[in-house]
Amino acid sequence: MEAKKKNVSLRMSQSDIDKVKAISDRLGVKEADILRFAVKQILQKLAPFQEESYRGIDLMPALLEVGEELVRFFDFNTEQLAEIINDESGQGPRNIDLDDLKLLALSGVNGQYARLKLNSQSAAVVDDEASFKAYFMNKYFATELPQTEKKVGEWKPFLTKSGDRLSMPKTA
Repeated sequence: MEAKKKNVSLRMSQSDIDKVKAISDRLGVKEADILRFAVKQILQKLAPFQEESYRGIDLMPALLEVGEELVRFFDFNTEQLAEIINDESGQGPRNIDLDDLKLLALSGVNGQYARLKLNSQSAAVVDDEASFKAYFMNKYFATELPQTEKKVGEWKPFLTKSGDRLSMPKTA
């Protein structure tokens, strides 16, 4: 049985419409297919935000993937990010530090400045976007490693201590 579908209307600039048309012409598909593809892609990236029980560090991977774009497009400030991401009390054990949210918000405006600020605040050497993201993944997910073993960029996502790969929970 096919899921019930609904028509939606959205406003787009002529420039964006022209880009969608050019892509659809080149790929030989309908413009509506390009728009559905784009919506499905962003829904997949934002899937953790659909789960109301996900708070704080549960949202860190999604935040690192699309956080800069969210901050830039919706013009979120640090307080808005904290309200969206952390629990209501602001003091939960799995919350993301406010200083880290400031850096993540700043990276949406000026990534290089955010990296320089992080370098001045920590012992980490963060010189590109990948090491910036690795710093946060290490800080929030590599807590079981002894302090001497933590190094920026060496975090192995979703692996057990024996090296077996864990699957990430699917949402949506």
